[in-house]
Amino acid sequence: GVFADLFHEYGVDLFINGHEHNYERMFDVAPDPSDATWLSGNTTRSTVDMPATTYIITGDAGSDEDHEVFARDLPDRTAFRTDAYGYSRMEVWNATHLRWQQVEFDQSTGVLGEVVDDVWLVQHAHGPFVGRGQPQRAPPPQDHPFFSLQHDLLPGLATL
Repeated sequence: GVFADLFHEYGVDLFINGHEHNYERMFDVAPDPSDATWLSGNTTRSTVDMPATTYIITGDAGSDEDHEVFARDLPDRTAFRTDAYGYSRMEVWNATHLRWQQVEFDQSTGVLGEVVDDVWLVQHAHGPFVGRGQPQRAPPPQDHPFFSLQHDLLPGLATL
C-alpha cells in the first residue's frame, strides 16, 4: 500500500493507530511489491533494530458496540492481539529505547489492570529502511538486559 511504502522509504519506526475496538501489536512489516494488500509484506519478527515499521492498533478502551472479535486467523506478522478492553502505555527512555505495554481492564473477563503485552522496541539507527541490512533477531525476554531490571531502577537508564 501507499502508506507502507512511504513509511519504509522514510524510516517510520512505529505507527500507532486506533479505531478498531481491539488491540493488535505487530512486528516489523516491510512492503512486498508483489502484493498490494495492506500489511501483507514480510516480517523478521524483530523488536531490536527492526528493518521496517512496527504497527500497533490500540482502540480497545471500550465501545457501545461491545468487543470486536478478530475475523481473520492470526497472521505471522502479529506479536500479540486481544479483543478485551484495556489501554496502552508507552514509555520513551531515550533516543533508542521505547517500552510499550497493553493493560487489560475488562469487567467481562474479570481482569482489572493486568499487563498482558510488554515489549521493548529498540532502534539504534533511525532513518530510511531502504538499503539497511538484516536485523539481529530479538533475544528472548529473559535474556534481554532490560527485562531483568526492576521498574524503579529504570529511570537511571535515561543516559544510555
